[in-house]
Amino acid sequence: MLFHNDTKHLATMVPSRDVIGLSLNKHKPWIETSYHGVITENTDIVLLDPPLVALDKDAPIPYAGEICAFNIHGLDAPFEAVVLNGTSGEGQLRTRGLVDCELQKEYTFIIQAHDCGSGPDGMEGKKSHK
Repeated sequence: MLFHNDTKHLATMVPSRDVIGLSLNKHKPWIETSYHGVITENTDIVLLDPPLVALDKDAPIPYAGEICAFNIHGLDAPFEAVVLNGTSGEGQLRTRGLVDCELQKEYTFIIQAHDCGSGPDGMEGKKSHK
């Protein structure tokens, strides 16, 4: 089974503005641009190469440098990405239910990481590239 994390830079990112240099959340998380995954029979864990890890240059600032979530963008991708350790940015890709690998052998979707910090306006954290 092959997975791709396409690196399409979409126009959904809004550049952050520093408020007199007081913003603690200045960087968006970084995530690999491509992954290869394998599903072992009778398990819901997808073994990824490289492992799912998001890094944030705002670390070690509490919250701003931590990863709070991974989102998957793709048409009916039967997977979810969960955060195992917000401080290290380690995550895991899992199936949502049974995946019939004989019916469909390959999936392509986008994984995006979200940090825990608030932006300069205090509204929301930053997102990695897609």
